[in-house]
Amino acid sequence: MPDMIPSDNLYREIINHSAEGIVVYDKALRCVFWNKRMEEISGIAAGDVIGRDQFEAFPFLRPREEAIRKLMQYVLKGGIATVPDEEIQFPQSGNRFWISGIVAPHRDTAGNIIGMVAFYRDVTSRKLADNALRESEGRYRRMLETAYEAVWTADTKNIISYASPRMAEMLGYELNEIIGKDAFSFVFPDDVAISKERITARIAGAKGPFDFRLKKKDATPLWVRSTATPIIDEQ
Repeated sequence: MPDMIPSDNLYREIINHSAEGIVVYDKALRCVFWNKRMEEISGIAAGDVIGRDQFEAFPFLRPREEAIRKLMQYVLKGGIATVPDEEIQFPQSGNRFWISGIVAPHRDTAGNIIGMVAFYRDVTSRKLADNALRESEGRYRRMLETAYEAVWTADTKNIISYASPRMAEMLGYELNEIIGKDAFSFVFPDDVAISKERITARIAGAKGPFDFRLKKKDATPLWVRSTATPIIDEQ
C-alpha cells in the first residue's frame, strides 16, 4: 500500500487550505491555531498570534471585551454562536474586511470541551456589492421621487408595489391608499380592457407609448400617456 499521510498532518493540511479562516482557542482564550486563510484575511502571521490572549493580541477588541467573553463562555458551555456580518480592521496590518461565521466548542477525543474553534468567512465582496446596490437603488429612487412624470410598478398579478409621489398627487390619493391595490382599479372603467391589452403587448415586447384614462379619487377621468416596460428577474 502507498504511504498514508498521518491523520494529524492530513487534518492540519485540510484546515490550512480551507477557504475559511479558522482559529482555535483554549479554555483560557489563548489562540492555539491560526490557519493560512486567516493569515491572508488579516495580514497577520500565525506566529504573532498563537499563545496570546486575543485581547492582548488585538487591543482594539477591548471596548467589546465584556460581550465577547460572554459569548465565549456560552460556547465553552456547549453552545454554538453565530457571528453576523461585521466589519473589522486590524491596526497591525491595516487589513480591513467584512467577516461572518460561527464559533463552536472544541472537544478532545473523550468529548470534553477544551476550547473553541471559530470559522470565519470573508464576505467583503458581497458586502461591497450590497452597499453599491443600495446606493444605486437610493439614487434611482430619489430620481423617481423628484421626477415630473408619475411612476408606478406592479407585480404579475397587477398589484402595485411602488408609486411615486407624483402619481399620488395626480390621482388625488395618499401613497398608502395606492400601494397594495390592483393597478386597474385606478383605470377609468371604459379603458380597462384596452389598457390590459396594451400592457400585455408591452410585456411581449411591443414598444411605444399609449394613451388611456386613469380614474382620480373624485371619480373624474385623467388622460395620461403611458410608457410601460416589463421588469425582468435573473431567470
